[in-house]
Amino acid sequence: MGFISASFLCHILAFISSTGVYAVPYSAQDANQLTRIERVPLRERVHVSARLTRPAWLGPRYDHSQILTAEDKKAFSSQLEGLKLGSRLKFDAESAKQNRGIWTVKEYQQYGGVADGLLVKIMPDSLPDMHPDDVTNQNFGEVKALRLVDDLVAAGLIEDPNHGVTGKIKDKVKSVVKPSLQKIGPPLVPAVILKKKKGVDLYDLKPYQEASVKERLRMHKAIKELTCQEVARIALEKLVYHGDRHLGNVLITMAGNKVVSIELIDWGKSYMVRKNAMPAHNDVYDYCMATTKFFEEEGVGR
Repeated sequence: MGFISASFLCHILAFISSTGVYAVPYSAQDANQLTRIERVPLRERVHVSARLTRPAWLGPRYDHSQILTAEDKKAFSSQLEGLKLGSRLKFDAESAKQNRGIWTVKEYQQYGGVADGLLVKIMPDSLPDMHPDDVTNQNFGEVKALRLVDDLVAAGLIEDPNHGVTGKIKDKVKSVVKPSLQKIGPPLVPAVILKKKKGVDLYDLKPYQEASVKERLRMHKAIKELTCQEVARIALEKLVYHGDRHLGNVLITMAGNKVVSIELIDWGKSYMVRKNAMPAHNDVYDYCMATTKFFEEEGVGR
């Protein structure tokens, strides 16, 4: 081995100093500084990991093109007969964007139970930032998930209840101008008939409206825990994981100031639970608590 010249060493040092800037474009971490994971108490680290890692038991969404079968895509191929709608339910502007209206039911001749226990949801034909084909698949996927969780009564086409007086007048004018169009009625739209769920939106509950800050925090904790208990139960029993968990999709029942039960609605964004990687109840519950966003700013479930 020969001696390394001083000029060669200078070139090496210059190269290291020049490339070091690109290797570490930010200040190096102090040896005493804790990483983000280390700053989290040990009892809570499982939730941090759950946020960052998709569990093996969580499969694709039910509206995935490779999951939907030819039979699934026939969900709206026939017209629903013997159905009479009641009144349209009122929702806030944001919730109303997710469908074309939800209606009470006066009569459904194909149903053996009480019609008052049903609702009809008109499926969306467009959604913000979604391709029309994806909207169609989401509608098919929702029917598939609703059937699996036993909330579906029927799916098919119905006369558009939003057609209204203006639409009927236009139809009448068309029939006068073109008599061959006399038999054309309101357009048909895809819809699902659902079992009505028990409970009320949280912010419509008087005990919540009148509760103190401390009482509300206690209610928030109970709601999130009950929600994830129900999510876990359904995931294990029906192999469906609710993927759109926000307060608008949770109906709440209270007794006095105590939250006693919740019901989940809207299964449009649902995931398969893999049979070959079946989780324990607590696995699903912990993942749900870690990834459900409502009340997160208060530390509930983190």
